[in-house]
Amino acid sequence: LVIRQAARKNHEIQHQASHDALTQLVNRKAFERRLEEAIFNAKETNKEHVLCYMDLDQFKIINDTCGHDAGDQLLINLSKLLDSKVRTNDTLGRLGGDEFGLLLENCSLANALEISEGIISLIKNYEFVWKDRIFPVGISIGLAHITNESKNIASVLSEADVACYAAKDMGRGRVHVHELKDEQVNKIHRELSWVANIETSLKDQRFKLYIQPIAPLDPTNKQTMFEVLLRLKDDDGNIISPGEYIPAAERFNLMRAVDVWVVAEVVKKIAEMQATNNSTPRLFVNLSANSIIDKSFCDYILELLQSYNIADYSICFEITETAAIKNIQQASIFMQELKNAHCLFALDDFGTGMSSFTYLKNLPVDYLKIDGSFVINMDKNTVDQAMVSAIHQIGCVMNIETIAEHAENETIMDHLRKIGVTYAQGYHIAKPVPIEELATIASMK
Repeated sequence: LVIRQAARKNHEIQHQASHDALTQLVNRKAFERRLEEAIFNAKETNKEHVLCYMDLDQFKIINDTCGHDAGDQLLINLSKLLDSKVRTNDTLGRLGGDEFGLLLENCSLANALEISEGIISLIKNYEFVWKDRIFPVGISIGLAHITNESKNIASVLSEADVACYAAKDMGRGRVHVHELKDEQVNKIHRELSWVANIETSLKDQRFKLYIQPIAPLDPTNKQTMFEVLLRLKDDDGNIISPGEYIPAAERFNLMRAVDVWVVAEVVKKIAEMQATNNSTPRLFVNLSANSIIDKSFCDYILELLQSYNIADYSICFEITETAAIKNIQQASIFMQELKNAHCLFALDDFGTGMSSFTYLKNLPVDYLKIDGSFVINMDKNTVDQAMVSAIHQIGCVMNIETIAEHAENETIMDHLRKIGVTYAQGYHIAKPVPIEELATIASMK
């Protein structure tokens, strides 16, 4: 009896060491050990295997909306669902958070694609119910082919992760295979290489700030405003588009360091102008989704404002509608604390979310930046005109000023004036210029 109890206890300890406590799936350490064996097997026997890297598409929304208990229950339910469908000789593991790994042994790439499509369909048809609410769930899958040419665990995991990111980048709820000649994968490799160099880029002063005017459409409005835009220079001095590195930097939680640098530079610029000028323009500063849920970042801004003693309402922070909606409670607290310190807030890309107007009631917003996709075709699309008008009317009722992005010609400007939109921003008004020109431009207005 004592021997049986000791054996059972030993088995339990071994199980706990190799399995995830929540889902009871194989944990990352044990999964990587199995992956290493598969790579060795491919080299020795010339057999092929496939690693599936799976990432849930709606997990964060459910977690933020319903709480961690709901998120945990969803992970448990999906783990059981997936485990019931995988082949007996395959390994399903939880790699962390809402990410899962599936090692398909002795499996061709074609067969792995078929299995992955089946998993996507399975998850798509699953409905998560929590307190009488039904939530749709999706999954994105990246595949890495394991052959006798595969290098090691790190490279195979990286290939599968990048392919999964490509699947999300292409619209989520799909499978993508890592192939060296794949344009989408190469794009993401480029993004990740920039991410790896973010700290170096900050140190080497490769980040540059530009400004673009936000012009009042009423000539009696004398408020001077500019949006601060972030640019990055590569080794050859070429300007890299933010779309090349910011999505990846946000995905890997690396934007906070950049946001810290941007806010500090902007505050210094305002303080510098205050020392030489009676009036300073209002500068709009973009914040990433990760920063607006970071209490320490909020405290950092408050300390910065106090130490430089900049004029009230000289900074307006821009946050995207998507980021605000995903973190509605934390975003609201962050915004209110900074509004108490006489900062302003603009909701960027407004109109693209499904429940824009509902969420708007809960956010202390001063400006709505109407998404440029509605504005850019206003000169030839009456539906877009109606959308812009509807957003502006909501802004009027809620005493929120509106800013139209992508005002690219005079016809669009005329439509905006007729609707009554407060401000416009776009190449028709002015292209971005280095922030060093701010004092000169502001003095001309």
